[in-house]
Order: sequence, then structure tokens, then C-alpha cells
Amino acid sequence: MTIKKFQIIISLLIINCFYSQIKFEKGYFIDNSGKKTECLIKNIDWNYNPTSFEYKLSDNEKHQNTIKNVKEFGIYNESKYLRFDILIDESSENISNLQNDPEPIFKTKNVFLKLLLEGDANLYIYNNSDNKKFFYSSQLNTQPKQLIYIVYNVDENKIGYNNLYKKQINEILDCSSVSDSEIERVAYKENSLINIFSKYNQCKNPSISENIPTNKNSFNLNLRPRISTNSLSINNSVINTSIDFDKKITFSLGLEAELILPFNKNKWSVLIEPQYQYFKNTNKSPSTTFSGNYLISEINYKTIDLPIGIRHYFFLNKKSTIFINALYSINLDLGSDIQFTRIDRSRIYEDIKIKSNGNLVLGAGYKYDKYSLEIRMNTNRNILSDYALWNSKYNYTSIILGYTLF
Repeated sequence: MTIKKFQIIISLLIINCFYSQIKFEKGYFIDNSGKKTECLIKNIDWNYNPTSFEYKLSDNEKHQNTIKNVKEFGIYNESKYLRFDILIDESSENISNLQNDPEPIFKTKNVFLKLLLEGDANLYIYNNSDNKKFFYSSQLNTQPKQLIYIVYNVDENKIGYNNLYKKQINEILDCSSVSDSEIERVAYKENSLINIFSKYNQCKNPSISENIPTNKNSFNLNLRPRISTNSLSINNSVINTSIDFDKKITFSLGLEAELILPFNKNKWSVLIEPQYQYFKNTNKSPSTTFSGNYLISEINYKTIDLPIGIRHYFFLNKKSTIFINALYSINLDLGSDIQFTRIDRSRIYEDIKIKSNGNLVLGAGYKYDKYSLEIRMNTNRNILSDYALWNSKYNYTSIILGYTLF
């Protein structure tokens, strides 16, 4: 398969993912009169708090509902949103946009809050494009109150933190199993708050199973040995020299760090994979340019490839997935060169020192539980970027086995 054909296949898969992965799933909504309607809701795994949603009462009939006429909606076993008129402080945590006041500046807002945890103490989240704000209530339909955390400017060189949320939690979660030291360590982050609220709810009602979202691990570390087919061609039109090195099979090892992004149902991730790559080969070709009849070219190419990019998953079931990757590889050369000699091993001219440009990397694969298999193609890489008269095309295709360490 050529790189061009592989690029076309990857592009078609990416286009397909936007149309096939977001589905209508079993859910419900409750209107302002209290009437509950069972339906199919378009599950786009909202990254930000929605103001509307699309639903079906039958396969061929689509409707739109907005925040004005629905007070609650949910997708079974996945998410629940409740409408409230809340007092919210929307202060930014962005360093370039901090306020100077350490106290919250409240305004009233009509929103759908996402329910993160349900029990004696309920935990909600409001997420906009700037930051996340968390709310709590003691009963599901009572007015939620915001957990206060504010990052603010003290002066030009100092930043302050209002951690009032820790005092609030200490007052809310009055249970012997929740210690003061645990509360002091709680971060204003989703997982940290879920853990402390969950512990409190279990303390109050040990027999009650809570509505805790079950997500994949947010970080994976994958061990990835591979077998690669490498090819290289170089040419110099000034001295009328063109060399094609034979394809060669090499073995190498990579270690992939993958961060699962917390939206779109864990279908997207960011990854980086340092890997050692080498290509050592010799070409012997007739030459009329130099005395000795033959030009012997020897390449010793060693590099640390550092591909960085994104991955998209197509979930087949709980353990089985198909995935595609698009990455850009930064290449750190390790003292590599190309030597040119006559048949008697005398040098023709100075060795060429290799310096690589980056290149695009495309991949597609299958993962079952902790094991994966991927085919990955590297587009042409110029490894002689420091030389104006030399052109080069280096590429390789890899078959990669993977094992998720954690």
C-alpha cells in the first residue's frame, strides 16, 4: 500500500467518525409541567454545559428541546443534567485574565448543571470555555450552591488563591470517615471532589450505590515493540548522482504516553511516543563520474523519533476498539552520516552529516483490552536538510505491537 492510498483511507475514516460515532441513545427528559418522556437523545458527550439537545420519539422523527422548556434530561447509565437558576461566580483561572478581587462576584444564570454524584450530598459541574465551577446540594432538587475557588492578582508579581471551597466541604461533609487532613488535600478538580463526596455518601448510607460516572483511565502508558521496513533515496543533480538504498527490515522499541481527553465519550486522546530508529545500509553502483568504476555509499542513520499527535477511537464494545492516529514527528539525530568511497575504500569527498526535518505520521490499528496492533506509515522525511544540492526521501512503515502497562 502506498503512502498516498494510506492517507486517503485515514482521511475517509476521520470523516466517517464524525457521522457514525455520535448516536441517539436511550434517555428521557422532564418538561416544566413535570411530565417525563422516554426518548432517544443524541449523545454528543457535551464538553460544555448544553443549552439544548436533540431527541427522537421514533427512528424517523427528530426534535429539538431547549433549556426554556425542560428542567431535566439524561442518558441512561451515562449522564444527567438538571436546570437551575443559580448564583455563579465565573472568575477566570487563566493567568492573563485574573481578577484583582479575592471575593466571588456572583450573577444569576439559568443553566443545565451536570450531575457528577448523587447521594446525601450531590455534586454538580458547570463547564464553560474558560474554566470549571463546581456546585453542591443536600437534596437533588434543592438549589445548588457554588464551591468557591478564586485565583486572583495580589500585585504585578504575585498571585493569590481563595480556597473557601475547603472550608465549605468541611462544613458540608460532617462524617467521621472524612478527616480534616483529607479535606485539606482536596484539589478543585473533578476526580478529587468526586472522591471526597463519594466517601461522605458511603459513610452516611453504606448500602446505597451512588451514581458515579465510570470513565476510562485518563492516562495510559503503552509498551510498543515494532518491526519496520525502511527505504531511502538520495540524489544530487549537479554531480549527476542518484542512489537508491535497498529496503531493509529493522526492529525497535517505543514507549507511548497517552492522555485521554475528557469529552466526546473518551474517543479522543493526545499522545507522544519516543522511539529509537536506525537504518544502516550500503549501496554499490557503477559510476562514470569517479575513477574506480564503482561508487560505494554507506549510510549509518540513528535517531530518536518523537511523534506527537492525536488519536481517535471507534468503540466496538467495552474491550474492543479500532483507532486512527495523526502525528508530527520531531527527529533527534544521533551522530549519523553518509560516506562515499571507491571500491578500494578511498574517500571521494567529505562525509555528509545527517540532519532531519520533521514529517507527518499516520496510523490505524485495533486494540483489545490491553493489547493492540497498529500499522503506521511515515511520510517522506528529508534527512539532508543542511545541504542545498542534495535531496533525500526517507520513509518507513511499521507494524507495532502494543501492551498497556497502566
